[in-house]
Amino acid sequence: MSPRTGVPIIALILLALSAAGLRAGGAPPDYQQKDEFRAPGLALPAPIFVLDRKSADVTGDGVADVVFLVGAKEQAEHAYSRETWLVIRDGETEQYATVRPGRLTGGYDGEIFLGDFTGDGLAEILTGLPSGGTGGMVMYSILSYRDHEPTVLFDQERLTRGPQFSVRFRDGFAASVFNREQARTFDLSVGAAKSRYVEAGIYGEDGKLLKKTAGIVNSYSLVQPRDPDGDGVYELVGFQRIWGIYHADTLGIARSVWRWADTEWKLADLRVTTPEAFFAGVYEARLRSPSLPDQLITLALRPDETAQMANDCPDERPAIAKSGTWRRNDDGTITVSLDEQDGRPESESLTLRPRGDLLIATSYDRSAYGSEALTFERDVEASAVALLPSSRPLDSLQTFRGHLVLGPEARVLTACGSEEKIWLSDETGELWEIYQTLVVEPYEPIFVDVQGCLAPPPARGPGRDYARHLLVTRVNRAAREGRGCDEDLRGIEFEARGVEPFWNITISDRGISFFDVSLSQIAFPHVPPAVAPGRWIYYTTLDDPVAQWLLIVIEERRCVDSMSGEHFGFTAEVILDGERYLGCAAQGLPPTD
Repeated sequence: MSPRTGVPIIALILLALSAAGLRAGGAPPDYQQKDEFRAPGLALPAPIFVLDRKSADVTGDGVADVVFLVGAKEQAEHAYSRETWLVIRDGETEQYATVRPGRLTGGYDGEIFLGDFTGDGLAEILTGLPSGGTGGMVMYSILSYRDHEPTVLFDQERLTRGPQFSVRFRDGFAASVFNREQARTFDLSVGAAKSRYVEAGIYGEDGKLLKKTAGIVNSYSLVQPRDPDGDGVYELVGFQRIWGIYHADTLGIARSVWRWADTEWKLADLRVTTPEAFFAGVYEARLRSPSLPDQLITLALRPDETAQMANDCPDERPAIAKSGTWRRNDDGTITVSLDEQDGRPESESLTLRPRGDLLIATSYDRSAYGSEALTFERDVEASAVALLPSSRPLDSLQTFRGHLVLGPEARVLTACGSEEKIWLSDETGELWEIYQTLVVEPYEPIFVDVQGCLAPPPARGPGRDYARHLLVTRVNRAAREGRGCDEDLRGIEFEARGVEPFWNITISDRGISFFDVSLSQIAFPHVPPAVAPGRWIYYTTLDDPVAQWLLIVIEERRCVDSMSGEHFGFTAEVILDGERYLGCAAQGLPPTD
């Protein structure tokens, strides 16, 4: 058995390992997809056809092996296989061995991927078998075949199921999506489907929930191997659809990332967004056409449904920058319409079919981009700066505080202490939903504290008349009432508060001040936090009979104050001498000179 922690597949599957020699004096047949598969000595029912094949060293002897995915069906053209097997042909001995990919082996034409998921330099076997049906479920598993010993690294049931969620509708045409693995809650809106929920008697016209209703989160419909840092070790990116009162009612999409750490899989990242916000992002495609070798195309789809595309050539020719709009169609495809190029009118259209983190072009100008399939891959790490072509520079990330008004023709921020109005583009996909929950009347101003970058004004639409254009990348705070612009957060690292009981805490380099209605105010010495992505942890002590130690955990996650309705960009967990307090937090401002 491999030194990595794994489950011997013999104990989990029905078919044990079998091996068979080749016919005397003959080279192994070069079976391809859809070929009828025969191997001497293998106890497989006929007829068997090849569904997929890949080659890599999976045994660890330094010689490339061939892995076949084969299925039992009457004809090669039939999509469904009653049973499937993995057949491994050893590259050194040219012997065959069979193993099942998991407990459930029937499915439509599946596929395999060979790659190093564990960092040991050896390829493992990822198998995907579509089950069919409206849910679009695909059965996935990962096996190791090191030293000819089949071992389950990610069993079929667990990998197919994906992260576990519960979905509950609540007042305001909204749904709370709770993830069990990370104990996190995500917020979604029923959006344009409000009228259908009213007709179904789930909501009243005013958004009041009339009967308790639960949504559904599907198992994985797609799992993709990705190597974001190019080190040769793959992680798994999976996608699940969240739906409401009927299957076509898509509320959101969950995207999760799994990484192998030490001896097990860890859920490294989890995001839940609306379909529109999910597809917004930066994508890259690289062309290798004779006329433009190694051309890089960057496509940015923004949450406000504007689009930009830049063609950067490796030679001395200048980059080509185009802009326009994008929309998601009823059939699930995406249409990108580009109507401007470097300030001049342009007319270009692309139709893209999403597949996880990929956008596959199905209709585009092949004379410009070549006849080979044009496929864009999401750049997950792209920052807001990368959302614009390099020929249009952005200022660095800044904090803006002021009063915001949103509407069909208005996205205007009036900065604190100024009469200047700034046109705003929301890169987070959250501001409109937050604004709707806070206002009573249309075009009512709310206070916001946001971070973002300044960019040139839009080339068209009402935003073109504004001198400055803000791309919002983080919502730190939003409130209808309160101190707003009058609150001075200069020199504050974080400020947090909660209710039941009422408490607040202020963290600055001068110290950490904690207040509880029952304890009054306690001053702790400041300590630098331990920082991880999206998390700040403070631990400080005090030699005082009133309090001895204080632990503060700040996480970058949206939080709503239950009393005021104010929205925050961070949650806070505070433990004072074992007493736990939960609340919301806001990030402060740098001190002024």
